[in-house]
Amino acid sequence: MSKTYRVGIAGVTHGHVSAHLREWKEIPNAKVVAIADANAAERERYVTRYEMGDVRQFDSIAGMLEKEELDIVSVCNETSNHASVVELAAAHRVHAIVEKPLAFSLADAERMLAAAGKHRVYVLTNYPSRWGNRATTRALEFVKRGGIGRPYEVRHRGGGTKPRAIDANTFFQWLYQPVTNGAGAFMDYCCYGVDMAVGILGSPNAVYAVAGRWQRNDLITDDNARMLLQYHRGGALVEATWSQFGHLPFSTLFLGEEGTLAIGHHGAVLYNAENEHSGGREIPLEELPAPVAEASLPAHLMASLERSEWPVDWAGIAFHRDVTEVLDAGLRSVKTGQVVHLPLPLPLMQAADY
Repeated sequence: MSKTYRVGIAGVTHGHVSAHLREWKEIPNAKVVAIADANAAERERYVTRYEMGDVRQFDSIAGMLEKEELDIVSVCNETSNHASVVELAAAHRVHAIVEKPLAFSLADAERMLAAAGKHRVYVLTNYPSRWGNRATTRALEFVKRGGIGRPYEVRHRGGGTKPRAIDANTFFQWLYQPVTNGAGAFMDYCCYGVDMAVGILGSPNAVYAVAGRWQRNDLITDDNARMLLQYHRGGALVEATWSQFGHLPFSTLFLGEEGTLAIGHHGAVLYNAENEHSGGREIPLEELPAPVAEASLPAHLMASLERSEWPVDWAGIAFHRDVTEVLDAGLRSVKTGQVVHLPLPLPLMQAADY
């Protein structure tokens, strides 16, 4: 019989913590044994909602890691504190699943990369768009396997309307603060497109980005952002919005030398030389390849540990270090109004860090 893995929830302020709790409950040999957050009311709300009456509650993540024997933590606190939590977990030899994005600064990503390497633990980043029976999940695999020939462009637009600042719950209270989120809509939604672009095209040569408060007057940060990623023989356009009503027919396009794959809320459409004038061909999800057998990142991590195998590269710390570098370059471009070239200078350690 396989061992039962003990899981801790490190923070409950990220709205996606609900998915983590649901996914952990679906895994027979995983058990959430502890949950930590300074907000006692929020902790209790999730404990009650997911019927975890026997879970131990902690006011601090450090206290949970010190007092509980854990195998894995789900890191669902504000982005600005991901690095500190991962470093603590790694020092206790605890694997981490970090909710997206990994970080908004290259320096923080490098800290987590170093911690994972030093203590030989997995540090994985969870993007909902990468898991489950979603069109995007399978489309990425289809493109990587040559379904549209050599890909040369990725386009993604993400977002929608968000609550007014006065109505913000715990999640949006920090999401609306650049000091904890890194920006506004830029960091919330551009990260999805950058994840896809780096996954298909690799790291770009240069980034140009703009962001601003174009429609809303209740925020102190951006409600819209745009990024252009330049490659030697390709490019990517990534858009983010907190002010758009409704959903466009297609949110993501993958363009290749032999076809275009369009992804929307209702599935996938493939355009090529034979059908481009007849509206393309709708592709059922089951005809697109599944990248892994597991339906969630927690399930995939568990299966990887059981098999003593590495998890998929595109969930790992090295890949998301590169995603973070592009996002960091975008923020620098927004601030300076200039094109930012990659690679960025490696963050230098300070004397106090030694």
